[in-house]
Amino acid sequence: MQEEIFRFSIIRNPQIISKEKVKTSVIHLIDQEDGIYPLFTKLKAVEKIREKIVSTAKNGLRTGGLLQRKTLVNSTIGKFSEWLSTQKKLNSKTITQEAERLFGSLNKFVASEKFKLEKFKISDSIIVVSIVKPDQNGLRSELMRARRIVFLLESLAKPENANLTTKGIREILNATILLPNDLFPIPDENAELREKNIKAHDQRKEKIQNRIDKINVSSEKLRANSEAIDELTELHSKHLFEINNKPLTNRNDAISLTFLPANKVNKLSVTTKKALNNLSIHDTMVDVPFVVAALESENTRISKKIDFSIGDNEAFNPADVAVIVEKTCGACEIAIVDEVKKPNNFTGQTKGKVNQIGAQDLMMVRQSLLMYEPGEIAHIENVLKGESKSKTHRKLHRIEETVFEETEQSEEVENELETTDRFELQSETSKTIAQDKSIEAGVTVTAKYGPTKIEAFGNYASSTATEESRNSSSSYAKDVVSRSLKNLKERVLKRRSKTQINEVEIINKHKIDNTNDNAENIAGIYHWVNKLYETQIVDYGTRTMLEFMIPEPAAFYRFACDQQANNLTSVKEPNPPGFCQAGKFFPLKPTDLSASNYMCFVGNYNMGDAQPPPPSYTQLTDVMQYKSEATAAGPIPIGEENTEFEITDGYHPIMVGYKITGGNVNSILTEEHDEILIQVTIGGTRVFSLFKSAVGHETAWSKTKQLVDWDNEFSAEEKNHFQGNKKGKLSDTILVNSDAFFTQNTSSIPISITGHSTLPLSMSIHYTVLCKRSSVLYQQWQMETFNAIMSAYERLKFEYDESLENQQYQAGGYIQGENPLINREVEKTELKKHAISILTGQQYEGFNAMGKDHRQGLGYPEMDLEDASKEGEFVQFFEQALEWRHATYLFYDYFWGRKENWIDTMKTKDVDPLFEKFLKAGYARVWIPIRPSFEPMMLNYIKCGGEPWSEKDAPQVSENEVGDDNEQSPSISMIEEMKEQLDNDFVQRPGTISVTEDSNILIGTGTDFSKDDVDREILIHLESYRIAEFVSATEIALREPYLGEDDTNIGVIMGIKYVGEPWVVEVPTSLVYLQEDGTL
Repeated sequence: MQEEIFRFSIIRNPQIISKEKVKTSVIHLIDQEDGIYPLFTKLKAVEKIREKIVSTAKNGLRTGGLLQRKTLVNSTIGKFSEWLSTQKKLNSKTITQEAERLFGSLNKFVASEKFKLEKFKISDSIIVVSIVKPDQNGLRSELMRARRIVFLLESLAKPENANLTTKGIREILNATILLPNDLFPIPDENAELREKNIKAHDQRKEKIQNRIDKINVSSEKLRANSEAIDELTELHSKHLFEINNKPLTNRNDAISLTFLPANKVNKLSVTTKKALNNLSIHDTMVDVPFVVAALESENTRISKKIDFSIGDNEAFNPADVAVIVEKTCGACEIAIVDEVKKPNNFTGQTKGKVNQIGAQDLMMVRQSLLMYEPGEIAHIENVLKGESKSKTHRKLHRIEETVFEETEQSEEVENELETTDRFELQSETSKTIAQDKSIEAGVTVTAKYGPTKIEAFGNYASSTATEESRNSSSSYAKDVVSRSLKNLKERVLKRRSKTQINEVEIINKHKIDNTNDNAENIAGIYHWVNKLYETQIVDYGTRTMLEFMIPEPAAFYRFACDQQANNLTSVKEPNPPGFCQAGKFFPLKPTDLSASNYMCFVGNYNMGDAQPPPPSYTQLTDVMQYKSEATAAGPIPIGEENTEFEITDGYHPIMVGYKITGGNVNSILTEEHDEILIQVTIGGTRVFSLFKSAVGHETAWSKTKQLVDWDNEFSAEEKNHFQGNKKGKLSDTILVNSDAFFTQNTSSIPISITGHSTLPLSMSIHYTVLCKRSSVLYQQWQMETFNAIMSAYERLKFEYDESLENQQYQAGGYIQGENPLINREVEKTELKKHAISILTGQQYEGFNAMGKDHRQGLGYPEMDLEDASKEGEFVQFFEQALEWRHATYLFYDYFWGRKENWIDTMKTKDVDPLFEKFLKAGYARVWIPIRPSFEPMMLNYIKCGGEPWSEKDAPQVSENEVGDDNEQSPSISMIEEMKEQLDNDFVQRPGTISVTEDSNILIGTGTDFSKDDVDREILIHLESYRIAEFVSATEIALREPYLGEDDTNIGVIMGIKYVGEPWVVEVPTSLVYLQEDGTL
């Protein structure tokens, strides 16, 4: 009985087909220009638009000018085709007779205009149905068969083909039809789609840019206003310093201390002047505190209004161009605009590019048991005369870790009772292959094909491609079996050395009694038992391989995982505080905070208790009053000072504006002792003084002059009655003295009234102190705000981490990584998605057959039946045509990917080494086999594109000029080799055979044996034999004689092909054998 050990495959180039065989196995669809074909070639040359070519083909189908299925079946060629399909034996003489019965003389019929017209119609119809899919099922297959019938009739009409063999007729009826390469492939629709996609891209990008421009305009205003504030405050400070250092006589020249004079305004920067214009300030002088306050208010308004969250709620589309948003606060983001879903435009008229790299030979290593033989001595049991020995044993279940780092559960008993494992070599080869797989840095192994060895190079194969492949496969298989056997021997030897640790217990007894009278010394010799297997490589057929080079295969998976991590919890992950500049993120520093940006952080981190920055300037206002009554006792001294007025912490005064109002009441009669002296001092500077003294007149005052307002000049009458003067101004603005100006921690402005008076008087001082914010206060605000921002961020980050941790805990997230089997499925799914995209030239935009039902307002998912039908056919073809489960792939290093992702990619880790390579891969190289019998359909699609053929019999595109036999198309070589290969274990062949007991000669009747059958398996009465020699089409010789009884009329059942010679493998077991005697 033969058993499978393991499978593997060799990828190679297809074999070159002989020129003689090409004549019967390849049909050029167009051998001269006629019919509708020239119209299509002209359209392609002039218009170069796929849509017009497809439209012309559809019109041809609708007008009925081309052959329809009903017309084809009822035609003479259709009737001949129907007759031919009923014939079990293909004979050139019989076929010619039937053809002449239907058509008359075959030579005349083939040369007639009627035959040529039928041929052109069939060829034109095949061209049309190759461009568009017909509504009639089976029409394509009928047309293909009809064109082969035409070729068969033409071949039989030639004298040299009068005696065409059955095999030659079969080759013609299965010939590959070549479409003209000057028409196919028709223009790629992807170019038109790309143009539309670029236009849509530009619109999307423009929309993004408009939003970014709005942000940039607002950000520019914030920046310009901030620069204007800094420049105005700095220039104003210098201006005040200049005034403070002027001679006292020149100080009154200043119009106002809060204003910048025209000569300084003219020196302002363009940015500051523009900011002033935006506030509609066009004066030659600028009131600095007023303007600064207005600019700060404007910045606050802009900060509240501007939207920095662009991209947060936008959908990501891999086709979009990434646009880095320069944000005033927060991480760098990619802004993508989510377009409204467009109507379904799926047509299936797509075509991509893929490498067809060669054929894959599927090999299997079989084993069949030959015999058991005794091996080395395992144990010698000596029992002396008159001695009796007894042993008890128990079964022990033990978990034992071996040197292979695998956990085994073994049942150990005494060696005499052990059994052997039937699949020990098969299991060991699996481990060897798995170790090879890990060494190959990402080459995968499929369940059906096993490991894959790539032997295909270049575009053309030598005639020894198959032989080299088989030699390579033989070497590979023997190497795997040899290394596996070595491992198995080592393992068995280790088990042998460990059997002595068995615990002994009374479970079953093993007793040797040598105490009888005739007893002699006994020596029981035990041998290990070895198995002998015959091992053979067999060829299970060939697959056509497609190769794909896929950039960053894990890109979407990594993106999806990042999104999933964010979606595991309803708590949004906060961005770290900082700024995005030139696409690079800079963490936040306290000195970065200003009035123009802090509101952005307040909004991002929900800071309800955030304090605004202290204004650059502030004004403090108060009033000081004094009143005295007349007295006869002498002058009343005056000494008043404000003690409760204080400057706000963090500010220092720079100027004081004051206004003094006051007056006195004169006596009815002036007296010599009447006198008033008033002095007002602000910040150490005397700003006003009044002195009045009587001169000895006794004349009475008029009533109007008894009340004196100090705001008026002395009248002539007063000058007659008093001596005196007034100095200073009752209303003015003064600088605080230089010491106070440069003292940052000034807490108050001293204002005092001193003097004396013998007359009643009343006065008040209204004053306003203009204070400038100190740098210490601003830095303190920056630090406090920075700490508040970081605390808010840490709080939000803690909430997010806690929520994510809870979610992961509930989902078992503490287990690192995924099941390796799940990882393999992820790898294959992602590679499959990319491979289909490359193969079909589309990005899955058109697949939206499932929509929503809005008619009843429920929004339930509902399919579009028409779209589902179109998409379903396309999906079904690509799911069936390729053997996705048996994809083989190799991952290349990270540096072949985008350079900006190198650092993040290098940091990627996973407990599954192969999955880690997938996540890091810059490129993946993928080999996918075409499912047997789908080769013509898939290769037709690769060359032509459009809607895939629904029938398996699809034409191919000629890669050479018509009639050029000097070069051979690799595709044709591949197709022809696929036709010949056997893809099943056993296939029924024509004829019957007769067998004779103990003879290795088989005689056939109606058989078609060939040289290719040498080394092939033939099944006779359920027993497998190997063909050793080809004698003739009706006679072959077996390698071993037939062992059954004589028999006749046995069906011919052919199987796989043997590769190389079998070899014997000795497999050790844990069984022991007791030698019959005690002789060594």
